[in-house]
Amino acid sequence: MALTQISSDGMKDGSIVNADVKSDAAIAGSKLADDSIAEVKLDVSNSATDGNFLQYKDSTDKLTWASASDATKMPLAGGTFTGDVTFDNGTNAGMDMVWDESDDTLKLNDDVQLSLGTGRDMRFYHTGSHGYLNVVTGDLNIRTNSSESAIVCTANAGVALYYDNSKKLETTNAGGTLTGTWSGVGKVLQVAQVIKTDTWSESSVAEGGFSAVVSGLTQSFTCSSTSNKVLIQGSLHVENPVGGGWGVGAVITADGSTIDAATGDARGSNRTRLHAHMPTGYLGGPIQLQYLHSPSSTSAITYGVKLWNGHTSAQNLALNYGSSSDSDVNNSFTTVSTLTFTEIAG
Repeated sequence: MALTQISSDGMKDGSIVNADVKSDAAIAGSKLADDSIAEVKLDVSNSATDGNFLQYKDSTDKLTWASASDATKMPLAGGTFTGDVTFDNGTNAGMDMVWDESDDTLKLNDDVQLSLGTGRDMRFYHTGSHGYLNVVTGDLNIRTNSSESAIVCTANAGVALYYDNSKKLETTNAGGTLTGTWSGVGKVLQVAQVIKTDTWSESSVAEGGFSAVVSGLTQSFTCSSTSNKVLIQGSLHVENPVGGGWGVGAVITADGSTIDAATGDARGSNRTRLHAHMPTGYLGGPIQLQYLHSPSSTSAITYGVKLWNGHTSAQNLALNYGSSSDSDVNNSFTTVSTLTFTEIAG
C-alpha cells in the first residue's frame, strides 16, 4: 500500500528509501533546520580547509573541495603573477605578448604594437625584418633632463640635432644647415662635372666683346648650406683664328652673369676684366680655370663660361677645334673641355 502521510509517530527505527519518495517530490528549504545536513551525509571525495568551496567533478561523479585561490586563475583585483605570463590574442593567432621570466623580458611578437596615447598616437613595433617608431600625431621629441631636446623630428619637415639644448644640425628641403664650428669643415660634400667633347663656335663676336654662354658646358649645382663654398675648376681648348696673339679670354658665369669676383681688378675705363686669357692662332690653345665661389645660397645655380674676343675686329671664336677650318687631316685634332664643381663644407 502506498505511503501517503508520514508523522513523527509513524517513524521510529525505519527509514525512507527512494521508492517511498515520488520522483517529482520537493522538500522545502523551510522544512530543513539550519546545518541539518552534515558533510558526512554528502558524497564528498576529499577533506575541506578554510576558504574552500564545493565543486562537482565529472571524473568521479562526486563533489570535491576546491581552493578559492586557484593559482591558475587571474586575480579579480590586484595580486601578483609568477612565472611566465602569456597574453593570448584569441582573434589573431600569434599576435601575442609574453612575459618571459627566465629572460626578464616582456616580448611582443612580430607586428604586435606597443601604443601610447588615447588615440594610439605613438607606436613601437617590429615586423620581423625592420623596427619602427611611428608617431601618428605631432612630432617626435627625444629629450634629456626632462626638458632639454636632443633630437626633434618634425612632421612634414626636418630633423634637428641638439647639443645641450642648442640646435647644431638641421635637415632642410635643400639639404641641411650646420650651426657653430664643426670639425668636418673643409670636407668635400659633393662633386659634379660637365665634359664637352663636341665642337662649339660663335661667329662675329664683336671686338672686345663676349660670346653667349657656351652651350653644352653648363652645370646646375646646389649647395646644402649657405655657408658652403663651390670650388670651380676647368680646362678649355679655345681658338681665335686670327694670328698675332690677340687671343681668347674667358669668364665664369652664374645663371648667365659673369662672376665679377673671379675676374681681374678694374683698371682704367677700357680694360676688360677676365678670369683667364690665352694667345691663340690657328691651332688654338688651353685656358685653365680655378675659382672658389661663395654663393651664400641653397638655391640651384647654373654655372658656365663665356669667351672673349681680343681682336680689334669681329671674329669667330671656337671651342674644341684643332684649327679654324677643322679639316680632317693628319695634323688636325679634337679636344675636350671640362668644368668640375666641388662643394666644400664652410
